[in-house]
Amino acid sequence: MNGTQSMSTCFNPTAEKIGSTFAYCLLSVVSLAGNTFIGMIVYRTKTLRTPINILIVNMAISDLWYTIIFFTKRLTEINNAGHWLISGPLGQALCKLSVFAVDVSNLVSVQSLVLITVDRFVAVVFPLRSPSISSKQCWFFIIAIWVVAMAVYCPYLFALKVVEDSEGLACRFQWNDAFGESFSSEGYFLGTVIVVTYVPLVSIAILYFAIALTIKSQKSPGEQSPNLQSGRSCKSSPRQVYDFKKVNLEDLNELFHWIPWNGAFLEDDVNSATVNVTDLILAAADDCIPKFVVKKKLNPPWITREGLRQVYDFKKVNLEDLNELFHWIPWNGAFLEDDVNSATVNVTDLILAAADDCIPKFVVKKKLNPPWITREGLRLVKKKRKLWGRLKSGASIQLRERFKQLRFETKKLIRSNYREYLVKLSESLKDTIPSVFGRFTPSKPNLGDYLNRFFYEGVSARKPSEQAKLLNLHFHSVFSKSYDLEHGDSHPKEEVAPGSLISVATCPSEVRNILAKLNLNKAAGVDSIPARLLKCIAIELAKPVSWLFNSSFTRAIVPQLWKQANISPIHKDGDTGVEK
Repeated sequence: MNGTQSMSTCFNPTAEKIGSTFAYCLLSVVSLAGNTFIGMIVYRTKTLRTPINILIVNMAISDLWYTIIFFTKRLTEINNAGHWLISGPLGQALCKLSVFAVDVSNLVSVQSLVLITVDRFVAVVFPLRSPSISSKQCWFFIIAIWVVAMAVYCPYLFALKVVEDSEGLACRFQWNDAFGESFSSEGYFLGTVIVVTYVPLVSIAILYFAIALTIKSQKSPGEQSPNLQSGRSCKSSPRQVYDFKKVNLEDLNELFHWIPWNGAFLEDDVNSATVNVTDLILAAADDCIPKFVVKKKLNPPWITREGLRQVYDFKKVNLEDLNELFHWIPWNGAFLEDDVNSATVNVTDLILAAADDCIPKFVVKKKLNPPWITREGLRLVKKKRKLWGRLKSGASIQLRERFKQLRFETKKLIRSNYREYLVKLSESLKDTIPSVFGRFTPSKPNLGDYLNRFFYEGVSARKPSEQAKLLNLHFHSVFSKSYDLEHGDSHPKEEVAPGSLISVATCPSEVRNILAKLNLNKAAGVDSIPARLLKCIAIELAKPVSWLFNSSFTRAIVPQLWKQANISPIHKDGDTGVEK
């Protein structure tokens, strides 16, 4: 009797109802307060808005959802003997959402724990790599977590229904009504349990086991890494510098933010702490910042790449693409203004812009050695420099005598080559100087082939010399016009001098023939357009260049750009320091 009475008192329904209600209310208050405080603290403190803390806030939100929905539903069932209270469309919606939201919040929390574990695994096992979850990726992962959780439990929205039985209304699964008899509810629940519970738990256990092994196998701080030791001791290796142009500053700052600096100060020794901090900085920089090898000495800051001499690399150009590009250039736009100078500048700019876009360039790094500096001489000079370096590190009588002998041989070879070069040059000049002007005279172009016969003030000209005289008379008459001094006008009067060069004209075919015969060894002028470029695109340039010539003939104006030239003074005799 006593035993039966005690058992009945222990399972008193009223006491059980009161105890369950108090427990659920207490858990609800604690969960609401704790999860709310987590969100508020992370929101108010900017330094705490890291990817891991944002995932923790995501877990707190899912826990709040679980607390509000599940505990409310559970308290209602306890106080109403498990009966469903609401019917109709609202009752159907609440029945579906109450179970669906609870399971979704559980899966969201599990997935967030898996992501946090993965991030901790990367941070411990690979400490010098950038974090696996960045600030931008974190929001993507959060959205993906909720979408996946809702997709997994979306069948709940079709299977849960409010049904009426002998005891009243109840919210139950109706799988056959929603998906038919072929659907296996047992297989669905088994799959969700494996995917939602067992797979994440096993993954978390494996990752934390790997973290524990990594921490256990770590060496004590203070020991320098082999890479740093070899990098500091190897003086013969090429010089490498950090390429800060290719570094991502956000990733770099985030990487240094997660470096365990406290581990560098475990030993009570300033020297070891200094070495540890230095090693951590260099190791993190090597992992995040790319390097490049300095093959040569850097130029001074005032010597930029634009200041170096650059030439077109015609070996790498595609002539078909180059001609097609010049074919589609709107040359008419260069002649919109009624000014020969502006048209000349526009045409030049179009040519150079198209050439820069289609033809690669290379920098002329250094001047060629003089002809008397042969390969054998360079080999002796290099050998002498190497011997001089050994002589400075440790002086000895044998090395000194060997260096003197090598220096004597080098000077002797260079002087001998220089004398031979002068002898060959003098002999070649004796044979070529008398015939220089003889070869030049017949090579002059026949201007009669290029310029048509024209008239000026009733005088015709066919020979080049006669045509040159008529051109001089015309340009002289143009530039010696009278000025309106009475009104102070510095511009020439509007009246046109009698006679003009309208009959002097050239055609694209003539220009194309001239451009095709250009000497490729001639240097470029002030406009920096090489002769090889003009020859390659002679067909496409024939039309705009002929327009420039005809415009110059018609207006009797020589473009200002054509009057400029690059002049290099050549010393003839006398003192080079005296200016004349």
